[in-house]
Amino acid sequence: MNIIENGHNNIIPESLIFKLQSSLKEEINIYNYAYLILDCPLIQIKSHHPQTQNEISIQFRIEGEIEGSVTCLIDTFKRSININSEKNKKSIFTESMNILVGNIFTALENNHHIYAICSSPVLNKNPIHSSRDLNLSMSYKLLIEAEEYDCRIIFNLEKNKIVEV
Repeated sequence: MNIIENGHNNIIPESLIFKLQSSLKEEINIYNYAYLILDCPLIQIKSHHPQTQNEISIQFRIEGEIEGSVTCLIDTFKRSININSEKNKKSIFTESMNILVGNIFTALENNHHIYAICSSPVLNKNPIHSSRDLNLSMSYKLLIEAEEYDCRIIFNLEKNKIVEV
């Protein structure tokens, strides 16, 4: 069985998945301009669908009692977006994911005493890989004005925090 070491405590992955899942909000209001709505709950995955040419990806580095990364992707397939609108939507997507990831890790700290910090989001031009021992995925719908975008969120947790028992 895999156990994740987190400094003072040991977290069994199923317990960590439950704690992450319980830290999700079903709906998040982004400054009364956009909304995130939970579309697919957090699930453990062995691999994930590779990033497509129509997806924009940002990544957060996670450090603390949980280490790894969170990659967020927005699907822009079949969208006719002008340059100014595209910059605005990328900005709203980035801010939405920043709020979502911040909310998740704040809830983990407040409700489950698991401490981790997130880096600022960075544009991720490299394909994402499932090279970690614990990979989790979920999805949200991002509603901006009258448009709906699919967003994938992938947690990749570091190997050096997981040991075999």
